Amino acid sequence: MFVKVVTGMIGQSMKIINRKELSSLVYKRLNETVPKRLIYDIINIMVDDMSNKLADGESISIDNFGTLSTYLRHGHDALNVSTNSVEYVHPRRNIRLIAHSTLDALIQNRIKKFKT
Repeated sequence: MFVKVVTGMIGQSMKIINRKELSSLVYKRLNETVPKRLIYDIINIMVDDMSNKLADGESISIDNFGTLSTYLRHGHDALNVSTNSVEYVHPRRNIRLIAHSTLDALIQNRIKKFKT
């Protein structure tokens, strides 16, 4: 399974990494003291469990990070810019992150630094 982790600041290109790359980042962050395979297995368990909970309509709260939850985006008419015609977009579930105040403050500080 592919995990979409987006990194980068506003105005920068975004990089999407997979589970293997994420486990390598954690491995380096832990000064290579924990086996990389164990980290990879832990990430797999976490992502699978979170995916299942979100698919079941549950919310996931992570201390000092925020809450992940799903919401229904209603169907609506929208302009297809390729064909220049109005088409119906079917309802779908999206995932929303409501950032914890700690994460929100970190993001706001990084945005300020980026703008200056």
